[in-house]
Amino acid sequence: MNVLTKDRLLIDLNLFANFWLLMEEAFPLDERRDEQSFKLQLLESDFFINLYVNHNNEPLAFISWWNLTSIRYVEHFMVSSTLRGEGVGSELFNDFLKKDDSFDY
Repeated sequence: MNVLTKDRLLIDLNLFANFWLLMEEAFPLDERRDEQSFKLQLLESDFFINLYVNHNNEPLAFISWWNLTSIRYVEHFMVSSTLRGEGVGSELFNDFLKKDDSFDY
């Protein structure tokens, strides 16, 4: 899987639309922002997202977080239903946890 960041989501409307389908599949409205609010959130300097895509840039998983003063607060984490139960989520989350807090996202 390739990893894309929020910068790519901000400029690629088709990618964002496919990402948003994953968000809606995984989280009911009361557990996520509406689409417009999320787009504004992407502009926040302390908010980050790793979007994992296949070779066709189709979103398969993502993790979004806030880089706060002394912690990283994970807001959302999801793996496509087509990959669940294969250990993909554990691998992605463990990689996220291993990153140094000073890592330049």
